[in-house]
Amino acid sequence: MEKKDLLVVFNIFGHHSQEQIQIDSYKASLRGIFKQIENAPQYTFRVTVSACLVSDECVDELKSEFKDNIHIFRYIDRYTCQVATNSTILKAIKHFDEEYEGYLYFSSGIYFAEDSEQVTNITIASEQNAKTQITTRIGNPKIFSNIVEKLKTEKYGIIQLQVNQDHGYHFLGHGPDDWASKIDFQDDYVIPPGNHANFHIAAIHRSLKDYYRKPISDIHGFCGMESTLSYCCAALRKQYILMGDSVVIHKQKFDNDHSAPGRMLNVSGVPIVFSQGRDPCSSLLWGRCKTEIANDEQAQRTGMGYYPGMAANNVPDWNGTILTHNKQKYDHEYLSTDPEMKEAVKRLFFSNAEDIHYDFLYTIIY
Repeated sequence: MEKKDLLVVFNIFGHHSQEQIQIDSYKASLRGIFKQIENAPQYTFRVTVSACLVSDECVDELKSEFKDNIHIFRYIDRYTCQVATNSTILKAIKHFDEEYEGYLYFSSGIYFAEDSEQVTNITIASEQNAKTQITTRIGNPKIFSNIVEKLKTEKYGIIQLQVNQDHGYHFLGHGPDDWASKIDFQDDYVIPPGNHANFHIAAIHRSLKDYYRKPISDIHGFCGMESTLSYCCAALRKQYILMGDSVVIHKQKFDNDHSAPGRMLNVSGVPIVFSQGRDPCSSLLWGRCKTEIANDEQAQRTGMGYYPGMAANNVPDWNGTILTHNKQKYDHEYLSTDPEMKEAVKRLFFSNAEDIHYDFLYTIIY
């Protein structure tokens, strides 16, 4: 089996009422990916497009421009982005007979800024469009190089990149207001247990796939998987970081146009309504239940958490506080000291063969 350094998985979904704008956006993202690859000639890459419910026109245009530099894994059935990404990674390993140091989850609506050497004050915005100034650079031409370099140390489980919109930094462990002054965005930030940033673009080390049998937690539907990330890493004694000097441009909810079939439906096919007091992330897949996670004896005993609320210095969101982790079960580097925790994480945060068999997901590869 051949070895490559990074498998890029660009995720796209559905077709908008103004589809040409959507396709042109995908092309811009892919051009940025290949520019980053050109800036990292010392490393090897494979670029895939994980395409769920897209049109023939979209496939044809992307292949026409990028030809065999990309391979499109097309799903004609509706899957969550986590399931589609896992499927594309697992199928790429078999299809190309390759393994990779890591896998880059890359959401639609992500773009690389023009190369820049300037560190300056930039304005970033939350999902609610609350604007904050931070000091950093936007436009690092060596982001891919830095990702691969860090993956090769085998120290990190998930390496998350910074975004300028819908960042979720109020969940990084400094409360809703202090994160901008407490975090140096030019340096790596090690994310403590129970904390996270919004999952738009991130590299996952192969060790997570090797143990959990798939790279990304896949029990969530529309949203809510971020609370699992720190525990997935800590249980394998890997760090979860927000990589310094890595700001990319993010157009939030880019594939959420209501004309895109199925995107704004929850797991039972009911439209998602973001009304006050309504939890859009209330449903889990495969018959899983948040209460069962909260009451799991092994999870409690080994110190695992899930939406831990104030234990992680997070103001509880619509999920409330579900399972508070035991801080005594982590060392000073935020790594689990209980070898059993990874068993609980695997059982509770990942599907099994009775839930979904990834080999049987119908996929067309172009």
